[in-house]
Amino acid sequence: MQRRTFFWLCLLAYAALIGWQAFVLPDQVPAHLDVLGNATRWHGRTAHVVQALAIGAFVALVLVGTARWLPRLPPSQVNVPNVGYWMRPENHPRMIRMMREDLAGIGAATFLLLTIVMSAVGAVARGRVLPGGFTISVVGLYCVGLLAWAVWLYVGPRYRVPQAEQPGASA
Repeated sequence: MQRRTFFWLCLLAYAALIGWQAFVLPDQVPAHLDVLGNATRWHGRTAHVVQALAIGAFVALVLVGTARWLPRLPPSQVNVPNVGYWMRPENHPRMIRMMREDLAGIGAATFLLLTIVMSAVGAVARGRVLPGGFTISVVGLYCVGLLAWAVWLYVGPRYRVPQAEQPGASA
């Protein structure tokens, strides 16, 4: 499945969850969960839904806006391995496509995280007890995964200059 498709599916899953929560959650919903998954602050269901939709809209706008803005970045603002190669006119469109795909992957992971966290908030609101360390585990896994992916993008093969185009390569 393409990353862009997965991004939109994750965003829709998040929106569907929040829409469902608007009708089924009790009047009081956790506004904050500690690292163990215990509610430390509560607010009304409407506040939860509005806040969750605002967070989702903000994240979606930042990601989609950034993807649309990428082609307008001056070369001095591009942080990609082998920037000299990727900023050449013949390679630049491919780099933009690759960066948009990577951004869609980050967006999908982020909406997956938000969906899991808001599901946990809903579960606690409905009286369920989360496993110890749930929140820190989910957020920690997201952060470690994102960092590992960023390192892989930087040192891995994705943005390397193709072997045939490296200096000294014979044609």
